[in-house]
Amino acid sequence: MFCPDTRSGAAIAIAIPARDEAERLPRCLTALADQKARSFSWSDVTVVVVANNCTDGTSQVARMMAAGLPYRLLVDDVQLQEGHANAGGARAAAMDAAALATRSGGILLSTDADGAARPNWLCANLAAFRAGADAVAGAIDLDPVEFVALPPGLRTCLRREISYGRLLDRLAALVDPEPHDPWPRHHWHSGASVAITAQAWKRIGGLPRVATGEDRALCAAVQRAGLTLRHEPEARVTVSCRLDGRAHGGMAQTMNDRLAGAAIADPALEPARHALLRLQGRRRFRGLREGVIAAGDIAATLRVNASAVRRAQSAPTFQIGWDALQAASPLLRRRPLPMGDLPQEIHAARSIIASLTGGGRDRADRARGAPGEGARPLVPTPS
Repeated sequence: MFCPDTRSGAAIAIAIPARDEAERLPRCLTALADQKARSFSWSDVTVVVVANNCTDGTSQVARMMAAGLPYRLLVDDVQLQEGHANAGGARAAAMDAAALATRSGGILLSTDADGAARPNWLCANLAAFRAGADAVAGAIDLDPVEFVALPPGLRTCLRREISYGRLLDRLAALVDPEPHDPWPRHHWHSGASVAITAQAWKRIGGLPRVATGEDRALCAAVQRAGLTLRHEPEARVTVSCRLDGRAHGGMAQTMNDRLAGAAIADPALEPARHALLRLQGRRRFRGLREGVIAAGDIAATLRVNASAVRRAQSAPTFQIGWDALQAASPLLRRRPLPMGDLPQEIHAARSIIASLTGGGRDRADRARGAPGEGARPLVPTPS
């Protein structure tokens, strides 16, 4: 269970990578200042802004705000070299700097300079740690003002992908529920809202060094280390969906790819029936690790040889074993999902969920508003 260390350094350190964000950074810092301090003391909070490769005075704007903020603000200027001046390199620089300011028993969080954390964001993260999480993936909401300004075709693509991602996440909660990550949960792995204990950060060796997808890589590293990852729906950040992003490989580039007619949906998405097969296989593998399902059953179901199953069964963590089994099974190879197939896959996922819940929406979905194309929660309204 998370208990903040009170000896030296910050109990809570928040990393913010920023490149030419003089205009938007004040909203980010103000949103952090507006956090409801119910379960923490401002004296334990340090925010670290790492301004990389800036030309617009981002660091000066941050420093001018420092005196009026309730938390300690550290600002650093860095010049990332070619090959590192990308989304992954910028977040790594910021999180590494914040990690140095974090106590051994504290927590490290990251958000985006052009985002705005909801008022209960920090408390929601802390609550997840107190419940036993080693890391927390927060949820993101697209800025509603910027969203309505996007081209109609792009809005449709985003709605469908978000809708389908939510349906697959609900399917996962029904087929292979995880006690440490109960429903309601979400499917986001975004650097705009990610948090990890200092001990877990040290155990995984810090942020994986990748040019893009560093947020997903971090979450994957946590799981492969056998640590618990909570997808906390109450830890929310409103993020920009502008098309002129600052970090190479960031969200803006993804949206521009969609605008240019990218034929394949987000790589985390797959056809509904294939997703169901993967989840059923994962559930059976969990049973194998728990000693209630025979290895021969897994081998026959997933079409892998017995030696591959034995290696997966004896892997040091569940995720390492499951990753190996997925790589060995021809049935579990990732299949790209064409953007044009999303409407029919949304329908298929809804049908599967209805069959698992006795028809229609289950109680949890009725209470929160079920995900679906055109449904109310797809693009949030302003707070």
